[in-house]
Amino acid sequence: MDAGVAGACGAAASGSASVWADDDAAKPRSDSDDADDADDDDDSVRPRGAAGRRPRGAAGRRHPAALPRRRCRPVDPAALPVADDPAALPAVDPAALPVADPAALPAVDPAALPVADPAALPAVDPARAAGAAGRRHRGAAGRRPRGAAGRRHRGVAALPVADTAALPAVDPAALPVADTARCRPSTAGRRHRGAAGRRPRGAAGRRHPALPAVDPAALPVADTAALPVRCRPSTPRRCRSPTAALPAVDPAALPVADTAALPAVDPAALPVADTAALPAVDPAALPVADTAALPAVDIAAFVGGGDAAAKRRAAAAVDAACRDCGFFYVVGHGVAAPATPQKDEVSIARTDLARGYQRIGQNITQYARDWHEGFDLYAPVGPDHTIRKRGLRTLAGTNPVPRNPPDFAAIVDDCVAKMRRVGEAIMHAMAFGLGLDENFFDSRMDDSFWVMRLIGYPPLDPAADGVGISCGEHTDYGCLTILNTDETTGALQVKSKSGEWITADPIPGAFVINIGDMVNIYTSTLHRVIHTKGNFRVSVPFFFEPNFDTVVEPLPICVERSGRPPLHKPVMYGDHLLRKVGGNFDISSAE
Repeated sequence: MDAGVAGACGAAASGSASVWADDDAAKPRSDSDDADDADDDDDSVRPRGAAGRRPRGAAGRRHPAALPRRRCRPVDPAALPVADDPAALPAVDPAALPVADPAALPAVDPAALPVADPAALPAVDPARAAGAAGRRHRGAAGRRPRGAAGRRHRGVAALPVADTAALPAVDPAALPVADTARCRPSTAGRRHRGAAGRRPRGAAGRRHPALPAVDPAALPVADTAALPVRCRPSTPRRCRSPTAALPAVDPAALPVADTAALPAVDPAALPVADTAALPAVDPAALPVADTAALPAVDIAAFVGGGDAAAKRRAAAAVDAACRDCGFFYVVGHGVAAPATPQKDEVSIARTDLARGYQRIGQNITQYARDWHEGFDLYAPVGPDHTIRKRGLRTLAGTNPVPRNPPDFAAIVDDCVAKMRRVGEAIMHAMAFGLGLDENFFDSRMDDSFWVMRLIGYPPLDPAADGVGISCGEHTDYGCLTILNTDETTGALQVKSKSGEWITADPIPGAFVINIGDMVNIYTSTLHRVIHTKGNFRVSVPFFFEPNFDTVVEPLPICVERSGRPPLHKPVMYGDHLLRKVGGNFDISSAE
């Protein structure tokens, strides 16, 4: 170091770190010097070196403010002597410099070093110290004090720890509670502010909410039983009201309305739109697709016994037809064309309101009279049947037997037996196509509550009052419909998935098959009859149905494949049938 600089601020303490000195140290001290030193000892001012920077010790660290400080005399660097020729300075070999022997240095015991007594530190008012984490305390002059390493002290670490046991106990119940009615609704995550507009801070720097803590157990609980149920029946979401407390209900125990006790409704008294104001539409002029769109399926393998390959082909054809349209022709059934029995006017009003004869216009579809007559037959019921046990009149009677032809009953029994075999074969093919056991449906249809209708369609009379069409647009509400008709074409029409009407004209030796509402794993297809030709059309549908007491519900395998909750609730087929039959006919015009 240059000699001039050493004279201004030199090192003069025997082997220890440098201390402040000046060239007036050897002069006699006066009272003014003592006053100057007293001023210098003020903590608000730190002594600085000649260049205005804080002097550093041997290790480059700044001295703490607590060391004695003296005033330095300003030195003009320009007045310092400078060597004329740096090249004239003697070369110094660093290897030749003396090196201190570390072994010769005195050992220092860290335990013997003086330690400050925390009890002797002045008390600091925590209320005046900034409690937020990360903020530093400032000195009297607003500057942060520095430690031996030149780093600034943090206020929290430098404060003494308060004795929490000495703090007065505070009863939370005695604290004032803010009037929440006057508070503005705040969004989630915002905190209340204090009187000064700032959020109050705790010891850890976190902001306290202005409201006191609330014990959830002390809050009043609403009676959920009094709350309304807010379930939406169109979605599979769960009800919000408790359902576990509801009693289990046995559907079989529910009372069934006796349709005979319902008041008779005269369709003629119902308001009818003025058809004269509507433009006349000729049904025969409507575009109808060719019957070639309906498939024909050979089920001989399931009727007379066939090999596995033939059954697989037939089952695949039935499955595809059911999925695509719900209507198809079936051949290979082994049934010869039956003779059509003559009708005899045996009114349904004289039997059980369902079995027997209906006049033209007595059958109602979609509030319009159908232009056909029919003779309906149902499976017989014994004294232990569910219908008899319930004391119902509808369907509780026997099938009326006309006088002509004399062998009418035998013809019906033979036809029913053959149609049941055809129905069982188709159900076997359906089960096979669904991946189920071939005999899966047998136990549900071994006592089939079958229905057979003998229907006659006279030509439509456009002048007839209140008449719709030959048979209005509808779906069959049972399981399978096996239809045998005469050779009349252009009458039966089927609505495809695309909304197009397809004619289902008869094919010699084939039955037309239609699946109903009970087989909703497929498609129950809308159909209608519009007979405009001049002949009397005859149609004999046989409805192969489940047992009366069979509970029809979604098949587990189909629910699993769909990946959705079941779309339909379980229903007993007999209850479904009674509801449908009760609204089919206008009994008031039966006689």
